[in-house]
Amino acid sequence: MNYSNYFFMVGIFTGVISCQNAAQRPTQNRDLEKFPLASMFYQDLYKKAGDTHKKLKSVADKVSANFAGSEVVIPPLKSFDRIKEKVDKDYQGDWKKITDVVRGSISFQNIDDLKNAVSFFSQNLPIVYVKDRISNPAPSGYRDMLALFRDPENGIIGEIQFHLCHILKVKDEEHKLYEIAQEIERKADAAQRKLSDDERNELNKVRAQGNIVYLKASERMQNGEACSLLK
Repeated sequence: MNYSNYFFMVGIFTGVISCQNAAQRPTQNRDLEKFPLASMFYQDLYKKAGDTHKKLKSVADKVSANFAGSEVVIPPLKSFDRIKEKVDKDYQGDWKKITDVVRGSISFQNIDDLKNAVSFFSQNLPIVYVKDRISNPAPSGYRDMLALFRDPENGIIGEIQFHLCHILKVKDEEHKLYEIAQEIERKADAAQRKLSDDERNELNKVRAQGNIVYLKASERMQNGEACSLLK
């Protein structure tokens, strides 16, 4: 059966550094025996995805070689446990919607390099979907570009994220503020009431602090300060 026809285009930087042979490592998981149909799909997908994983690493390394200061992270293929969890949680059990068994990320020093790298990448692995948060940043000021690519030889869909190093480096700092804002809203929702004036003021204050975090990161980027995520 040709599973590649089942993939659909759906729209995270992971800090796992790639292992050269990780894509070839057989999965060791008892759940493969518990879910035979899912196991059959996964193992067929896993076999094909190993080739795509190698291509992604090769293309990402080419990108990095052409853009000074860019850094590549290609984690191993996603495990059966993690895929099944995502399928059950996000896709209502529909295994056909998985698109990130093969995934990776590349960070850049500035916006121009990032945009040019997307074009360079697509010349080597065709991009079939783009979520552009460079042109349309999140309300917090966070910016990146997420793309899905298709391996023309086996139809496997993979995910590649194009990051701005300075922005990504402060994401955890901003996320703490985001969680505070979420907690303020959750308390009001749990009590089935609108936000009080004090809560609304606090919420606006926290969100403004988050915007400042990304604003300062953007200023460092525009000033040409060097940035690294891997050092």
